[in-house]
Amino acid sequence: MKIVEVSGLDEYRDIISKYSKWMVIISADWCKPCQKVKIFYEDYFNKMDDESKIIIKINYDNLDEFEDLFEVNKIPLFISIFNNNVLKKIQTTDEDKLNDLFNDFCGKTSILDNINEDF
Repeated sequence: MKIVEVSGLDEYRDIISKYSKWMVIISADWCKPCQKVKIFYEDYFNKMDDESKIIIKINYDNLDEFEDLFEVNKIPLFISIFNNNVLKKIQTTDEDKLNDLFNDFCGKTSILDNINEDF
C-alpha cells in the first residue's frame, strides 16, 4: 500500500480525489512515540498489496494548513476516512490497537471473528 507524505492542503486534496478510502497519520520527527510506531505502521502497510487505498502522512509542524480538517490534541494520530467521512480516529502507540485499526481499514478480520460458536 502506498504511503505518501504531504506538506500542503492542495497536495492533500489532489491525492484524496483519486481514492475513496484513505488513512491520515499525523506525527512529527521530534516525537519519540511517533517514531516508535512509525516502524510498526510502515512494516504493516508495506506488506499490503492494495492500490485502492492510500496512507497519507502529515507532519505536525505543517498542521496549520490542515487545521480546518483535523482537530489534533495529541500525536501520533491515526484517522481512517471513507468518502470524506471519518470512520475512526485514535491517538495511540499501542500496537494491538493499531493492528485492529489497520485490519479494519484494510478489510481484514481476525480468524476469531469467523468462528461459528454453534459447533
